[in-house]
Amino acid sequence: MVEAEHLSARGCWTVFTNFLCSRKGTLLCAEMILCLVILIWFSLSTPAYSSLSVVEMILAEIFFVIYMCDLASKIQYWSWIDFFRTLIAATLYLITSIVVLVEGGNRSIIIAGVLGLIAVFLFGYDAFITYPSSIHLDSVFILLHRNLQGIKLLLKVIYQASFCHIGLVVSPVDSRWFLRKNSQPGVNGF
Repeated sequence: MVEAEHLSARGCWTVFTNFLCSRKGTLLCAEMILCLVILIWFSLSTPAYSSLSVVEMILAEIFFVIYMCDLASKIQYWSWIDFFRTLIAATLYLITSIVVLVEGGNRSIIIAGVLGLIAVFLFGYDAFITYPSSIHLDSVFILLHRNLQGIKLLLKVIYQASFCHIGLVVSPVDSRWFLRKNSQPGVNGF
């Protein structure tokens, strides 16, 4: 009975309004409206920059539905997906707005550029609150440190192998160049 009430029109409206009153719902709704307004202002001047607003508006609508239906809790790494969506949107709006404002032009494109800068702050704030806090930063730093040690070792092997090919070796102790003991004159270019 509860499931049937949840799927009814009254239940859907209740779920919609409850999610809309949450912080994430309000942010997604504001993102959709701001992207629509930016799309209108870009369309008045030049349609060249309007694709970013269209894509971000559609993504915000899709994410709104996913959050509203509580599908986000069932998808693994969903918080990272949402974080990167908002981070990429903020970066692209920043680049587009700077380009538009530097180029100048008519009033509508300047208004769209200023609204794009407002979108940068909105998407940036969304990225800030969406950042997955379930992963401890210590484990991320340990993982990065291990990977950097492996990369450092690989680069050292490649570096030494490239010099051993011509008969030169770098001493790890004093970093002086010297000829390999087993290299003979006339071999390896000597």
